[in-house]
Amino acid sequence: MIEAKVGPILTKDELAEAFVSAIREQNVGANIIDRGAYYRVEVPHTCKVTKGIVEKYAKRPISFPVDLEIVMPSFTGLLSLQEDSAIWSSS
Repeated sequence: MIEAKVGPILTKDELAEAFVSAIREQNVGANIIDRGAYYRVEVPHTCKVTKGIVEKYAKRPISFPVDLEIVMPSFTGLLSLQEDSAIWSSS
């Protein structure tokens, strides 16, 4: 059986770097693939990122989910956005 992998595709900039760092911290088994112009994030089954952890790496307040939407042209899985978190899931 193939393991479902989910997560965002992020354009490369400083804010995307903060999202990548936060995703690595919050998701065991997160695989970040550097495609040159963008990052492809792959996490088995469920990927979660929270505003507070992103702000820790960004070293500034962010507008969530607006700032995520700006750096995320695409994603894999089902996406649930809240005021302070995003969750990509396989079901």
